[in-house]
Amino acid sequence: MSNTVQDREIERHRYNERAAGQLSAANLQLGPDGAESIDLAIRQPYVVYESFIRTVARPKFAVLDVCCGDGLHSLTAAVLGAEVTASDIAESNLVVAQQRAARAHVLIRTVAANAERIPLPDHSFDLITCAGSLSYVDCQVFLAEVRRLLRPSGTLICVDSLNINPIYRFNRFVHHLRGRRSLSVIKRTPNLTTLANLKEAFPIAPKLSFHGVFSFLAPVLSLLTGQERSAKFLDRLDQKLPSLKHFAFKFVFSGSLPPTTQSAPRQ
Repeated sequence: MSNTVQDREIERHRYNERAAGQLSAANLQLGPDGAESIDLAIRQPYVVYESFIRTVARPKFAVLDVCCGDGLHSLTAAVLGAEVTASDIAESNLVVAQQRAARAHVLIRTVAANAERIPLPDHSFDLITCAGSLSYVDCQVFLAEVRRLLRPSGTLICVDSLNINPIYRFNRFVHHLRGRRSLSVIKRTPNLTTLANLKEAFPIAPKLSFHGVFSFLAPVLSLLTGQERSAKFLDRLDQKLPSLKHFAFKFVFSGSLPPTTQSAPRQ
């Protein structure tokens, strides 16, 4: 078994255990859905992510949320009337996702699958979303799979981390040393090549936004000014210093396929 496959199984087991712990609680306690669940210091990219989804999603749109985890970010399109399918490699995650959907009074379909090979028909979706999971896949394989699943003019929207800022890279390595993240996942954290691949694969109206260049300062600033003021200040720094954007903690991407795209069916 290759290290990548082995690490994937480790991550699958880790997320299944976490979801099973949630489900076994006497009263299943789910926090807020979507961006509201994210710490203020790093919330802005998820706010933008959801705004991108709301711009594209429509009632009856077929939407696939890939690597959905426990459904934390799966409901943005569903509450707009889109027909959402949530896919994840960890089966227990999907049970929690269904609980979130039930609480929000929406229906979602769930599919347990490796994101590089999802057992769904070609050209099935108008929109595919992915939050924080590009480091769990081979990017080129994953993008080919997304293109296969999207209809012509279909859109991919994702939010993820960047692996350029040395402070954030060091922090991820510390997480690996503590057993919280596999080494192959760290190595696949998106970089400038990933961004170029995204724009090449989805060239119509591509949008990129960058967030959190100075998020590492949040703990200290929060003590001095409070969380809300600290978060607003750090967001303003991102806007005032665009030349540093590639040192961001997070990015958000949106791009679409041409209207005549016919990606090759999977063999």
